[in-house]
Amino acid sequence: MTPVSLLCIIALASYVALSVRLLRKRPRTALNWTCVLVLFGLMVWSIEGVVQGWPTASPGLVRLFGNIGSVGWCSTASLNLAFVLVFTHRRHLLRKWFVFLPLAALPVLVLAAQFSGRLIADYSLSINGWRSVWSTSAWTAVFNVYYLSFTLLALGLVFRFWRKAKLTYERKQARIILVALFIATVLGSITDIFLTRIADSSIPELAVVFITLWAGGIYYAVTRYGLMNVTPQAAADDILATMPDALLLLGPDGRFVRTNQAALDLFGYQAGELTDRPAELLFAEPATFQATLARTTGGEPVSALELDCRTHDGLVVPVSLSGRVMHDRGGEPVGIVLVLHDITKRKQTEAALRANEESFRE
Repeated sequence: MTPVSLLCIIALASYVALSVRLLRKRPRTALNWTCVLVLFGLMVWSIEGVVQGWPTASPGLVRLFGNIGSVGWCSTASLNLAFVLVFTHRRHLLRKWFVFLPLAALPVLVLAAQFSGRLIADYSLSINGWRSVWSTSAWTAVFNVYYLSFTLLALGLVFRFWRKAKLTYERKQARIILVALFIATVLGSITDIFLTRIADSSIPELAVVFITLWAGGIYYAVTRYGLMNVTPQAAADDILATMPDALLLLGPDGRFVRTNQAALDLFGYQAGELTDRPAELLFAEPATFQATLARTTGGEPVSALELDCRTHDGLVVPVSLSGRVMHDRGGEPVGIVLVLHDITKRKQTEAALRANEESFRE
């Protein structure tokens, strides 16, 4: 067994172990599943690396596993971008056709090009095992543009999220993933894209090994900062997604972080439309709401406080508001959760009763 094969086996074992850990923690979350899909692609890619690291493997066997492994390396950039969209709270974009279509179509197109021999044309034997010989067709350029653009976009989204995240633990998670993904991308691009163009280079293709740095970053974020565990945001989504009451999850600065579907339906907004906007825009008397928010931020829970809200269309909706501060495991405040119950029918009933009493007195 060559050192290259051994490194790929270690990488494969790492991806399997992390996948099992993530699925055991929270198997139904979109963040976990998108991450596991990336890891599955890397597993398949690692198997190709194990075979290419055997100098005694036949050319036919190397090509066979090269095609099998291409399922992983043709889809990694797309799956990684999908994971980043979920991680940075842009999951709603995956439902947009202009986002989903390139994410799904480009891996299929480059995979078809690989199976027809228009990406990797051949394999050459070197001191460290078999190396890919890329074709000179336009499909090689298409793959490089697809891989680099999707990877750079993922890095840019994580960087922006790190800079703008309101919650401390999210900034820490983003910083870890950003650094790990950047280092893995640079090293992997050097060995698997740039050096493969040099005919006499003996450097093995180790991108799938370097990406274990990204996986290690995910693992550290999981164990140290609770990434993909039950966070306040995830708990709010899971518990209140089917409840009729509106949920508003605010950052420490009073801006929207998350809303459930009931809140969007009540106030007439689309998914993501309220994110990062000040919460007082929903209330008919912003000063009254700000005073209530200050009480809540100061540690005083608010229960069944009646306020008037304003919908996207300008209609006034009376609500009963309850709220409290959320804290992380270290006791630091990370946000405010507000639950609003629509009391329009109750107000209408009370008004009708008052009208009847006044009519009776007359």
